[in-house]
Amino acid sequence: LEPACPPGQVPANPFPDAANRVHSDSVGCMAWWRIANGSSGGKYRPLESVRRDQMAAFLARYLFASHAAMPIDVPDAFPDDDDSVHESHINVLAAMGVIGGRTDGTFAPSGEVTRGQMATFLARAIPHATRAPLAANADYFADDSGDVHEPNINLIAQAGVAGGTADGRYRAGAPVRRDQMASFLARAVVLSVAASTATPPSG
Repeated sequence: LEPACPPGQVPANPFPDAANRVHSDSVGCMAWWRIANGSSGGKYRPLESVRRDQMAAFLARYLFASHAAMPIDVPDAFPDDDDSVHESHINVLAAMGVIGGRTDGTFAPSGEVTRGQMATFLARAIPHATRAPLAANADYFADDSGDVHEPNINLIAQAGVAGGTADGRYRAGAPVRRDQMASFLARAVVLSVAASTATPPSG
């Protein structure tokens, strides 16, 4: 992650509850980039699942940091997110085609994001951030065959953004934790830095 998180430049992880964990460096780096924020009480809550509205906020901040072209004055995309603090992010990403709703037309902002859904969201967002399409020429995991998100899982796997679990599976239906999401985002930021669409913070 050094292109996005240069050693010696990233401040200490500001969230005590996310320190000394496998994803601690990524959490600290994404906090430095202002892509990942904490929750109430100054905590990151690393083991909690990422909500759908939180995912929209993560992705919107990633795209902003990558100077992606983001529309303004977009319509209200969903009827059930009026109470979410992330509604504006949801509407922008829906207008960009990065996120979509459910079959009944709702967004379900408090619903958990699965690893498969996360792959699709990132596979749609990264080309906006890097100004280049993703490509995949291999099937990376045996346990996602037939899953609707399989093509996007392969895209982000080949891009180096997502890997499998310890047993070599992807587990598309498992929820994404907040600390894991920080690592996925940090790897996506590396792609933006490599594409010269984003530069590490200056302070």
